[in-house]
Amino acid sequence: MVGVGIGIYGERPVLREVYIKNTAGHGLLTDGPSSGAPAGDYFSMEGHFERIFIDTVQKHGWYFNGPHDSTILHCVAVDAGQATTNTWDALYANSPARWFSFHGWTRSLGKRHRYAANIQSGAAGSQFIGGQFEGSESANVNLLANNC
Repeated sequence: MVGVGIGIYGERPVLREVYIKNTAGHGLLTDGPSSGAPAGDYFSMEGHFERIFIDTVQKHGWYFNGPHDSTILHCVAVDAGQATTNTWDALYANSPARWFSFHGWTRSLGKRHRYAANIQSGAAGSQFIGGQFEGSESANVNLLANNC
């Protein structure tokens, strides 16, 4: 995780009002238990992320690989993918979550992120409510997941 602004692996993380700027890697990398958690451990997956602002990072703004069924509120990733144009994303999601008001965009006239939201098959069943995705090199949204 060299160069990652913040890296989290765990159950029920809570991250609020955080500003991440100028990282050599991903701005925020999160991972955690999937729906395959042990029986009886029903609430071990869900994280809560609120008012996260990611600004000018070299790779993905937010590499979201869990925890499964997290809730994300009012988060922004601006100028992700500054290492190389059309390679990294403002949001790379590979786990289901509920996204309320995520804004991926670029202000840069130089290097641009590939997608403002790159939703992989592992994020099947995710919900996106009130988001805005813009300023991408390839397309604003790449949706590979079912039931979103």
